[in-house]
Amino acid sequence: MPWGDGTLSFHGQTYPFAVSGLSLVDVGIAKLNAVGDVYNLTKASDLAGTYVAGEAGFAVAGEADVMALRNQNGVVITLSAVQEGAKLDLGPAGLSITMQ
Repeated sequence: MPWGDGTLSFHGQTYPFAVSGLSLVDVGIAKLNAVGDVYNLTKASDLAGTYVAGEAGFAVAGEADVMALRNQNGVVITLSAVQEGAKLDLGPAGLSITMQ
C-alpha cells in the first residue's frame, strides 16, 4: 500500500511515482509534504527501487532533518519534510519507489 505519491521532473518531463516505507515520528499530522533532490539519475526509470540509508545516513540541514537514501541503481535522494516539527523515519524494509 503506497504511503504517498510524488512527481519527478527530469529532462523537461514529469514522471509520477508512488512511495511506501516511510513513517512519521510525530503524531497528529494527517498530511505531510516532503521534498528531495535526486543524484546519479541517468534515466527516469532508475528512480524506481528500494532505498536504504546511504553512507551519509541522516543529517540535519538547518532546522530540517534530511535523509540521504540510495537504491540498487546508485540513485541517491536527499529527502526532508516540509512541515516544521515533522520527522520522517525509514521503515525496516527501506523506502520503496514505484513508477506509475
